[in-house]
Amino acid sequence: MDNTFGKNIIPENEQERIEALKRYKILGSPAEHAFDHVAKLAARIFGLPISLISLVDSEEVYFKANVGMGNVKSASRGKSLCSLAVLDPEVTVFEDARIEPCLLANPLVAGEFGLQFYAGAPIITHDGMLIGTLCVIDKNPRTFTEHDRTILAGLARIVMDEIELRLLALEETEKHLEQTALSSLNAQRLHNMVMSAPVGMTILKGKELVIEIANAQMYEIWNRDASQTLGRRILDVFPELIDQPFPEMLAEIFVTGKTIAMPEVEVEIASAAGSRKLYVGFQYAPLFDAANNVDSVMATVADITERVISRKLLEESEEELQTLNEELSSTVEELAATNEELAAANEEMLTTNEELTETYHHLQVVSLEMEMSEQRFRNMIEQSPVAMMVLRGDALVFDVVNAAMHTLIDRGKEIIGMPLLSGLPEIAGQAVFDTLYKVYYSGRPYYGFEVPVEVKREGKKATGFFNITYTPLLENGIITGVLQVVAEVTEQIRSQQKLQRAEEMLRFSVESAHIGTWFIDLKKAEFNPSVTMKALFGYRGDETMNYAAILERIHPDSKDAVIDAVDKTVTKGEPLSVEFKVTGLHDQKNRWLRAIGKLDQDQNGKLHHFSGVVMEITEQKQDEIRKNDFIAMVSHELKTPLTSLKGYMQLLGAKNRNNSDGFTAGAIAKGNIQITKMTAMINGFLNVSRLESGKIQLQKQDFVLNQLLRETIEEIEMISAGYEFIFNPSCDMSIHADQEKIGQVLNNFLTNAVKYSPQGKTIEIGCKEVNGWVQVSVKDEGMGISSADAERLFDRFYRVDNASAQNISGFGIGLYLCAEIIQRHNGKIWVDSQPGEGAVFHFSLPINHSSL
Repeated sequence: MDNTFGKNIIPENEQERIEALKRYKILGSPAEHAFDHVAKLAARIFGLPISLISLVDSEEVYFKANVGMGNVKSASRGKSLCSLAVLDPEVTVFEDARIEPCLLANPLVAGEFGLQFYAGAPIITHDGMLIGTLCVIDKNPRTFTEHDRTILAGLARIVMDEIELRLLALEETEKHLEQTALSSLNAQRLHNMVMSAPVGMTILKGKELVIEIANAQMYEIWNRDASQTLGRRILDVFPELIDQPFPEMLAEIFVTGKTIAMPEVEVEIASAAGSRKLYVGFQYAPLFDAANNVDSVMATVADITERVISRKLLEESEEELQTLNEELSSTVEELAATNEELAAANEEMLTTNEELTETYHHLQVVSLEMEMSEQRFRNMIEQSPVAMMVLRGDALVFDVVNAAMHTLIDRGKEIIGMPLLSGLPEIAGQAVFDTLYKVYYSGRPYYGFEVPVEVKREGKKATGFFNITYTPLLENGIITGVLQVVAEVTEQIRSQQKLQRAEEMLRFSVESAHIGTWFIDLKKAEFNPSVTMKALFGYRGDETMNYAAILERIHPDSKDAVIDAVDKTVTKGEPLSVEFKVTGLHDQKNRWLRAIGKLDQDQNGKLHHFSGVVMEITEQKQDEIRKNDFIAMVSHELKTPLTSLKGYMQLLGAKNRNNSDGFTAGAIAKGNIQITKMTAMINGFLNVSRLESGKIQLQKQDFVLNQLLRETIEEIEMISAGYEFIFNPSCDMSIHADQEKIGQVLNNFLTNAVKYSPQGKTIEIGCKEVNGWVQVSVKDEGMGISSADAERLFDRFYRVDNASAQNISGFGIGLYLCAEIIQRHNGKIWVDSQPGEGAVFHFSLPINHSSL
């Protein structure tokens, strides 16, 4: 953004608002009839020349519809008043923009465009985001009623409905592409599932049953590798399966689309080492394409050979036992029935064993998946930078505690496996402990902010503040524990408390000192003066006082200075400091006030508000006026006898020309020097008085600067024996300025160089042109100036306070006068110096431009 106005209007939810705007995919799109129609309708309803549908992006404001603004497609967000309208869900109205404090420096208001009336209704999404405005504009002030606001807001809702309909149409066209992308994603997930399965898995593509993918467990069952199988028909890889039941089962799936499962079947697999028989349990599941036709078969196979062989051995042993029983039946008839019952029991046990074996295999798979899920959960907690822990069971036993939580509760790993109150006994009886048990027994999560908790740190008890989340953990619908997430905010709370105490002390101090305060919210364009400030302008505390009312109370002699100072603060960010005279509204009392303020930034570096203080300085100002009047009177009274004394000294000099008495001639010369110094001092006091009373005027004319420099140097040389003056002119040009006043500045620079330099030293005078400015410099080899003194050197009555300067006469008004004269020429004045290294005094003036 390109100006101060733009820096002040960023909403707090800016990132979410921009995301909502981009969601509608409308930025930069061409004009559309539906939106043009609404904009034209708004212009006709309100009888205004300009109507816009604006979409406010991060840097630009895009015009989706434009009536009355030519072919403009967008504008800088910093200039657009629509940036203010997206700060408030209500209609924003400026009936006369020229009197609004927040619009003082806006180029659309202050510039050639001349905007005076603006009304903008925000375009609000279904989730409450303000993404733009429907606005109407005029170059004349006008009234906008509540009824008008209601109509404009209704038209803005129509614009939002059109944007939503436009998005639905776009989404329909994109739906097919999304489905295609989803199919690709599902294929990748299926591949990952097959490769990570703990049992043998393969996918057979099409009715040709081409092996598309298989995992390591499948290759182990097949006794083959990928190079022998992938991309080939399964019956080509295993021709021995042709006479077995598997091909018919696979073909049936493509017809019925139903899953086929066999818990146990014998299969013969051939290899280079010969054929081998296996027992497997398998499942064939269909995989469907987008048209819901069977596209492939996913085969899941488990090798149960060892389990079946063990069972068959058991069955053979049982048959042998049955034979023995039959042989003994003739002699031990009593045992026959028992043996028959035992045989039946064995058969039941075999069936149960088969079921248990299958269940055990399934549980192994499920257990592995649960173990992997549990491990991921633990890893997530342990690697989190936020303090987290898991408490299990009725005793809330420490189960998982990450490093951040160990640090927060000041406990080591020894607490793992301990009940909560054993590891953290200090929380017994506190509200957080009771809340934790409520979450465990109720199953309802808890979210707490800035919760006070008494904790133990380095063996000492202290109260901390924490943001806490308790989440119940469920397994098969049963609460087994609580996940606790904690963030400490103690330092933030302590800082807030200190800030509140400091604000209270500041408020008490301001009220005790009878200082008024003011605050302008640049986002909301609101001016808020304190009761004390209102009283200083003669208003009652319950009365409204805006910026325009303040200007009405300022004396005409001070008004331009106040407006200029405020403008520099708003447009350039300079601190505000200005003195001015006011007349109270009700009491009609004349007062002198001083205002101090500045523009403040928010945490993102954006200008947020304009605030400051106002204090009464009437008594101080009257003292200054009386002092200046006294100095002017005394200086004027001293000037008359001093003029007479100078005349007498000149007569004495004339009469002494023929006298050979050297002492008398020297005394007369020294007397003239002292009279010259006294005259310069008195003139300085008079000039200060004239400056502060506004009576000093600049008499500008064109003159050659080098000539003035030479004349001034020659005058100083005549009264300053023992110094070498070097003039280095590099520019011979004419400037437009007050020749007498510039001569005073040169005279002061040169006399100071002589005054603060030992005899025998060199004084260099330079003049050069620098980027359209003429710059004059005077360099001495004197005592030098510290950086602290240099900052105040041009203040009125300021003198350097050190041992070297104590014996040098002066009142601290010479450089003050120089600074005032140069500044009234729109020039610059400064000094470069270090203690003990001399000083270089500079001033620069514009060459026949801004000084005219």
